[in-house]
Amino acid sequence: MDIYSYFNSKTVGEYCRSIGHQFNAMESAFIINDCKSISMDKKTDLFFEIMNTMPDMHDKRITREFGDVSFFYALREKHIHDDYLHALSYFKKGGDLVYSYGFLSDRFDVPYDDTIIYSSYEKALDALKADICKRDDEVILKMYITARKPDTNKYIKAYLTPEFEISELDHNYSEHVPLFDLYWVYIPTPFKKGDILIPTKTYYTDSPMVLNDLCYQGKDDKWFEEQASRLDSSDMTAYGYMLDDKGYLYEDCVHDYHNLEYFTGELCIRDMCYKDKRLLKAVSESLKGNLSPDMLILASDYLRNEREFNDLSPRWDYTDEYYEQAGISDILKKRRMWHEYDNERYGGR
Repeated sequence: MDIYSYFNSKTVGEYCRSIGHQFNAMESAFIINDCKSISMDKKTDLFFEIMNTMPDMHDKRITREFGDVSFFYALREKHIHDDYLHALSYFKKGGDLVYSYGFLSDRFDVPYDDTIIYSSYEKALDALKADICKRDDEVILKMYITARKPDTNKYIKAYLTPEFEISELDHNYSEHVPLFDLYWVYIPTPFKKGDILIPTKTYYTDSPMVLNDLCYQGKDDKWFEEQASRLDSSDMTAYGYMLDDKGYLYEDCVHDYHNLEYFTGELCIRDMCYKDKRLLKAVSESLKGNLSPDMLILASDYLRNEREFNDLSPRWDYTDEYYEQAGISDILKKRRMWHEYDNERYGGR
């Protein structure tokens, strides 16, 4: 099995391949389960390939949640049978379920959730396909269909591959913790402090971040030994700096650092919505030690002043005569200079 090809982050997968990092059965199954580009049927086949070709394992985390059983038993009986096959069959057949769909595109920072309720999975899927087909100018980052049982809080949420196959199920029908939520897995990455990174198709955001710290960096072998059985998947953290809609810098974290990629897009986009992330470049250079604090502050001030100038300008315009009568014809000239600058920078968008 070429486990490196199943990483959501091609950068991380190829880095692990390049250094020859080996994964055991549990770690390999964790990577397969997390893969967003393959169907649940494909994942099931790969799980059985792991069980047929790799040694079984015993782990305290398995014992605490499922009793005195091996990892393969938990994978086969609890994960594949209960969380995959049983839940998937119920999700598709429904009967007492109603359905809706949603998706996240690169156009907005929050997902779009359709308000229509459908009586079957097939009808919701057809509606989702029709909606996505009309959005050929958008990059679709995530698609999902949610099934709910009326008059209860029960739900099953299916995340789809780009080919509209079900890749992952999230539901609250199970009485136990999902198997792979129990595990913290060490996955080496090439990322360093100051790198501008972006999550792959795993988050409700397409916003870049400047890396400040990875949970495992600077830790010794003793730390890995002590923490391996205590931490879970939510502790696979990478902390970094992001920008909110008003241009303010804040620190946050992602909980699956192995799903990060190098950011290669534009930090400033003027399209249907205006996203200005240019300050992240200055933060990046500052964390790398290439930029002095005074220049970082200056960059922040300049960018904020530009944002405030654009925000204060009305979305409509008056004639030259009105500007002259108001005694602010010089502001009109500045606005036209900015307009020419924007056309040059963004190609007239």
